[in-house]
Amino acid sequence: SPQWSGYGCGCRCRKETPSPHFVGTAQEGEVDGAIDIAAALDRCDAYWHQHFKAELLLAKTKLEMQYHQELMRQMFGALRRELAHLRRENTELTGEVEVGKLMVGQFSKLMADKASQVCQYCRRSGTLKPPSMR
Repeated sequence: SPQWSGYGCGCRCRKETPSPHFVGTAQEGEVDGAIDIAAALDRCDAYWHQHFKAELLLAKTKLEMQYHQELMRQMFGALRRELAHLRRENTELTGEVEVGKLMVGQFSKLMADKASQVCQYCRRSGTLKPPSMR
């Protein structure tokens, strides 16, 4: 069987992968050695395929996480702006409610004053119903 010089592909199958340069030659077992070499290369290819597939998945996952983080930052910023807008609007509406309450109070006071006055012509209170016209 051929002997290995120690120059493999660098992966975990390094000890199994023969160098393209044999230290010695084996004339009797060349067929078996070629089969062993092909099997070792297939294992090495499978390893590197999985390795690169995992690296691509990792890179894709990192990009997706960065995208989701940016999206969340933008959504958070939009929610903060909307919250600030709603708070300003709430402050304005609260002021309008207070003004409305003052107006209702003034109107009620005016009506109470009017109801307590007596008409100088008919001597009736403002709260009495006018007589029917039958």
